[in-house]
Amino acid sequence: MTSYNWLEIDDLAKGLMCSKKSVYNYRDDGIFVAGVHYYSVGTGKVRGKHIYCLELCRKALIERTKKNAKVIEVYSKTKIKETINKRIGKKSRKWGDIK
Repeated sequence: MTSYNWLEIDDLAKGLMCSKKSVYNYRDDGIFVAGVHYYSVGTGKVRGKHIYCLELCRKALIERTKKNAKVIEVYSKTKIKETINKRIGKKSRKWGDIK
């Protein structure tokens, strides 16, 4: 059985190395989902106290980071020369021939 650490917002922010405001933003943006990443305590419907799961919140942020990661394109020198020569068209000298 997996054991999770359930924390109040101050301790969660420290564990995630972010601000409390960031935690609120993650919740408002739907990255942290009620009933999955946190639960409410008390009878207040608007400003109830939330208890967060450190591990599940960290996993959600890792998934968001992976989703937003940009793919770096790498081209060989040959491919670069071919692309440039294709774009300059029928000129007498090719880009790869210039020294």
